[in-house]
Amino acid sequence: MLKKEIQEEIGFSFSADTRFEKRTGGLKIFGKDGKITVYYEQESQLARAALLIKAHGEQGDFCIEDKRRFDDLCFMVDCSRNGVLTVSTVKKYIRNLSMLGYTSMMLYTEDTYEIEGEPIFGYLRGRYTKAEMREIDAYAKEWGIEMIPCIQTLAHLNALRRWYTDYEDLFDCDDILLVGDERVYKLIDKMFKTMSECFSSRRIHIGMDEAHNVGRGAYMDKNGYRNTFDVLSEHLNKVAEIAAKYGYSVLIWSDMFLNLAEREKRRLDEKGKALIPTDVIDRIPKNVSVCHWDYGGFPSENYLHRFKIHQDFKNPVWMAVSSHKTGGFAPANSFSEHEMKTAFSACKKYKMNRIINCSWNDGGAEAAQFSNLPSVVNVSGYAFGKTRTQMKKEFLALTGYSYESFMKLEWTDNGCGRYTEDHVRVTKVMLYNDILTGQLDTEVDKAYTPCFTRAAKALIRAAKGQYEYMFKNMAQIARVMSVKYEIGVRLREAYAAGDREKMRAVTEDMDETVRRIKKFIRTLKTQWMTELKPYGFEIQEYRLGGVMERIKGCKERVLQYVNGETENIPELEETLYPDAWLGRNERTGRQAYNSFELIASVNRF
Repeated sequence: MLKKEIQEEIGFSFSADTRFEKRTGGLKIFGKDGKITVYYEQESQLARAALLIKAHGEQGDFCIEDKRRFDDLCFMVDCSRNGVLTVSTVKKYIRNLSMLGYTSMMLYTEDTYEIEGEPIFGYLRGRYTKAEMREIDAYAKEWGIEMIPCIQTLAHLNALRRWYTDYEDLFDCDDILLVGDERVYKLIDKMFKTMSECFSSRRIHIGMDEAHNVGRGAYMDKNGYRNTFDVLSEHLNKVAEIAAKYGYSVLIWSDMFLNLAEREKRRLDEKGKALIPTDVIDRIPKNVSVCHWDYGGFPSENYLHRFKIHQDFKNPVWMAVSSHKTGGFAPANSFSEHEMKTAFSACKKYKMNRIINCSWNDGGAEAAQFSNLPSVVNVSGYAFGKTRTQMKKEFLALTGYSYESFMKLEWTDNGCGRYTEDHVRVTKVMLYNDILTGQLDTEVDKAYTPCFTRAAKALIRAAKGQYEYMFKNMAQIARVMSVKYEIGVRLREAYAAGDREKMRAVTEDMDETVRRIKKFIRTLKTQWMTELKPYGFEIQEYRLGGVMERIKGCKERVLQYVNGETENIPELEETLYPDAWLGRNERTGRQAYNSFELIASVNRF
């Protein structure tokens, strides 16, 4: 069965005279006199063998010895931030990960899974049923992939909090659960019970990240002020106890420990930099390991210091990198590659040999789920010590596309391949930038405009094969931006010059922008429905429909002025302040924020 699915996935079949021998010692492949011998330990390794033979098994004699340099190589995909992968999409990921030599996969689920007795948990969000989770787990086993459950047990449960009558009393403040409340632990027990019933792995990721205000709300009202370390430790120990009841070892994010250490500075190194207090580390339960995430990838002193202090933790430490497609319509594979180089170098230096490659959906899951495949392959390449040329060969063998063609998916955000050290979501930012208020018009670079037309043409040429839908989608948003990008600037300039005819001409481009956005909604829908459950797409339609309606409203206002029906357009008389934007990157000075709510308007949604 596996060999048939391998053939269907990558178009490769083992020849009839291929010899297979099961033995210890990892995966080894020999080619001699046109005949191939595959030595393997597990049946699932045949998927990896097929990819390697297709990528590197040139004519003539060859030897491929496949050795992974990390104990764990995991891929985490976000199934909570507006987009939930279909079961068929998860299965495709499983096949690809198996061929790339990954060992495990996590579906990041905040509330998007079924819990018995909790009908509102994940309600109308595309939650996975127990049957779906069991199906995924069984399929992953066939391909040698461990499905590690990934849930949240402290923060990031804002979607749950909207149901006030059911869950409001379980929260401290923000999206943080109320530590110490027995009702909270009954709910968490149900979470573990569900995962235990659906997944065979006895490892589980329980989140606990970014709970900055834990203990500051309802908890403080009930208990008075307590040291945050103590509150966090109290909760972690209780949750770890519940996890142990179901036979779980636990993985948590380490950022709260790092942030609290930097805030309190109770323990310092010889350079005066904050260290995590030893008494806090000693209180971490024996069944808990930490994972360090830092997606900057810049070799600053602070970045490396954070790697170093993880050596203080007694249990195995994991490192998280990111295959970036966060916050916009385009992936950021170039940025990811830059980050990974520094991250893997630091991992080697500080002996961190468990890796999670994260694929987040912050901002609305706008980017195609498979658009970051170059980064997914790069992580595999680093893990197996592959050269750049070898990585590209494996990418071609896996996808049927050249590595370079996939890199064009980010051209609308990076000026047709001009790499920068920050991940600027130009397309999203300028699509939602308002034509009249123009709060981001100061970011417009007119030299950038031709890039959109060039990107559209290149993406259409590459639009073939199994991922044709994502290339067509990015080509269409490029066509939108080739018209929309400068509209606000041109309008403001014409208004300042008192040139009403130029303003009238701009309104024609407004009409064209609306027409192109309508087509973009169709290509985005095709992409979404190919990869994701339908839940969450309503957000895209509301956003894009709102953009079109707003453009129509702006056109009406401009024509009223042009035709002498109104005396002025107040928004165009405002002075724009380029330094007032929240998302400005500290290093580069460029706008880099990804929140639709902040991009679209300075007024309140």
